[in-house]
Amino acid sequence: YAGAYRYNNKVFQIVVNGRTGEVQGERPYSWLKIGCLTVVILIVLIIILLIASTDR
Repeated sequence: YAGAYRYNNKVFQIVVNGRTGEVQGERPYSWLKIGCLTVVILIVLIIILLIASTDR
């Protein structure tokens, strides 16, 4: 099966294998969400490093 959808004025195409159900195609990325997740991961790592360094 083949399909397309529009998201934020950009068309994304997908293909679904009818036998295996595997989906291939493009997907939209939210750079804001990716950036926020990166910041949260860095903050957690810094907190872990600070806790580990004060325990010595």
